Amino acid sequence: MTRDRIATAIYLGAALLWQAYVVVTAYRNAATLRTLLAGIGGRLPAVTHNYFATYRYWPLVTLVFLVLSADVLRRPKASRLYFAVVLAASVLAALFLQAWLNEAWFRPLFVILREIG
Repeated sequence: MTRDRIATAIYLGAALLWQAYVVVTAYRNAATLRTLLAGIGGRLPAVTHNYFATYRYWPLVTLVFLVLSADVLRRPKASRLYFAVVLAASVLAALFLQAWLNEAWFRPLFVILREIG
């Protein structure tokens, strides 16, 4: 393996690890958040409601980017543009999932704090 291919694998692997971390965190904490919010009652914000409706499918995002990353690495001469697009999309997907997870947790708490005053 050349240094370029090793660097490519490290960059793509880091983005995949970030996605995997977010997915594991979402699965690990979903039941806790659901219990906490059920005890409080009231209507959930849309971001939290949609989180509960979709978090079980989040591993598919990581799987898609795993396949795309493997495709970049399996090509003997993958274009830099293809690598850049896959890497950027993978990082943006991880960022989006992380932001969604954070909003799903904090939005209901901020609504409660605002109502308490």
